[in-house]
Amino acid sequence: METGNANRKKIRGKKIIIFLTSLLIITAASFTFLNESIVQSKPDYDYATITNKVQKVGNHADVWSSKTETKEMKFIEDQQDAAKEASYFPDQDTAIREMNKHWALFPNTAVPGDVILVRHDSPGTINWQGKEYTLSSFGTGYYTYLPIPMSIEAGTYDIGTQQLTIKDKTFKKSYITVSEENQNIRRNTERIMADQKMIDKARSQSADEFLFSPDSEFMTPVEGERTTPFGYTRYVNGEYSGSHTAIDWAAPTGTPIRATNDGVVALSENFYLTGKSVYIDHGMDLFSQYIHMSELKVEAGEKVEKGDIIGLVGSTGFSTGPHLHFTFWVHNVPSNPDMYLGKTPFQLVDEKD
Repeated sequence: METGNANRKKIRGKKIIIFLTSLLIITAASFTFLNESIVQSKPDYDYATITNKVQKVGNHADVWSSKTETKEMKFIEDQQDAAKEASYFPDQDTAIREMNKHWALFPNTAVPGDVILVRHDSPGTINWQGKEYTLSSFGTGYYTYLPIPMSIEAGTYDIGTQQLTIKDKTFKKSYITVSEENQNIRRNTERIMADQKMIDKARSQSADEFLFSPDSEFMTPVEGERTTPFGYTRYVNGEYSGSHTAIDWAAPTGTPIRATNDGVVALSENFYLTGKSVYIDHGMDLFSQYIHMSELKVEAGEKVEKGDIIGLVGSTGFSTGPHLHFTFWVHNVPSNPDMYLGKTPFQLVDEKD
């Protein structure tokens, strides 16, 4: 009897040891899996690594289970979105800082006539100066441009959890003298409004992504003399005519005019007031405008790259001489081109919050 009891105790002891050993192995394996999951969840902005992952999924999809493939593909898509968005920022540190914010403004200080780019970590809308703007998905965030009206007052404005500071600015005056024939062009309001409906419609249909590449800075579209900067208060034949919401460059007739950046031609027409005109969509409701040309070199719907010749300098429409009248339109509001010439919207990130 004692020998039998002893044997049963030895068997129970071995079972306990086996159970405890198995429990330790399972715990260790669980820890290893969790650790790997945490490491994989960290942001990865390396395009080469992501490309390799995509190729690996493509090469071995036939031997993967549907569930595993779907999970891996979702992981890769998330990483691709993050990498694509991050590539637009000046550097990786800036990208990580701004992409981890609830709200971000680029920049957070402006003057009348400027434009800012807003990023939010969730979809939605922004109410700004009496209008509602929809945030569009891009990368891992949601973006929209906000135009700063010429009539805005200096002060601090809340946008989400961020504050936008508007500084006062006094614009110089500009006086021009035009012929009676040119004056009559401005008086034909019925024809001008008919053209304007077509222009407004074209400028209201924009791609819901940035059409320019990450490192593609906006370029000056023509070689010439800057004769009238943006924002000057314009007087025509001594009478107040409003703000000159564009930049004028004087240049000889026939001088090439180039696309300021990549985009799609939204409109290429000969209008009554602005003459031969081109509008290029750069995505997210940002358009560039080129008017008074002598010749059009592109058609609506055509894709263009930065530097492509889209027309030639002229003096068509309401014009006093050969020049290019150039500006940006943001949600159908004119905005100062100097904000982006020689840079991109993502390069206007403030170093401090």
